[in-house]
Amino acid sequence: MVGLLLVQHYSRPMARSRWCWILAVLVGCSACREAEVRSSDGPIAASPAKTLSSPSAEDTPTRWPKKLVFAATPYFGAEKIRAEFEPMTKYLTDRLGLPVEFRFIETYSEMIAQMDGPNIHLAVLSPLSFVTAKEANPDLILLAMQIANGAPTYSAYIVARADRGFSTIADLEGKRFGFVDPQSTSGYLYPMAWMVSHGIEPESFFSDIVYAGDHEKLIEMVSQGKVDGGATSSSAYRIARLENPSIEAISILAKTGRIPYDAVVASPRLDPVLV
Repeated sequence: MVGLLLVQHYSRPMARSRWCWILAVLVGCSACREAEVRSSDGPIAASPAKTLSSPSAEDTPTRWPKKLVFAATPYFGAEKIRAEFEPMTKYLTDRLGLPVEFRFIETYSEMIAQMDGPNIHLAVLSPLSFVTAKEANPDLILLAMQIANGAPTYSAYIVARADRGFSTIADLEGKRFGFVDPQSTSGYLYPMAWMVSHGIEPESFFSDIVYAGDHEKLIEMVSQGKVDGGATSSSAYRIARLENPSIEAISILAKTGRIPYDAVVASPRLDPVLV
């Protein structure tokens, strides 16, 4: 098991900056694997399955799969998530000599459920998703945590359209509010806790609560006026402003606390040599 704390910058271009730190972990894992399969007087075998004793038929699908399946909490839409992680899977395929496939999971809850099964081998999980998945599967292996922009944490924001005259969360009373997903750390858990600590009961405070599904959709909903306010991450807010300067100005009404960055995990079903 490899546990590393790596530094990376969560800024454009996303597809390169965000997966560099994951590559460092997994390539480190590859080095461990090579050390295991190297003979005392010979080169590394081209195929680890040919070098090590074959796992039992019962364990084959998960102990030593024909391909590794990588997934991530769907904090953005499918197109952006794929653009972010598919270059990494291609690199790993070339580097490890084992096919690595990225699989998009539609919802936070499905991502958590998949981590307790045989179909996902490696994953990037947001903090709340990691905690929930770890409770369901205590043997889940933590490989690394993220550091971005020199810090191990990010923030959750409560935001609104700047031209609607909202300056504090009190101005959103009786308005329509959007969260990302009940399993989102910055898009639900921290903002919800912050509201309750400030005497706000969201179910009665807002006229309606909706769930956008991911941070990208949440920011679009606020920008387009489909909701009056919403909860999102500082990273998603910054990326939206960078990638779409024409987006309707969105103001920050509150910052709801610092949150640990994402976790890189491996399924305990994998052969330890692969991990």
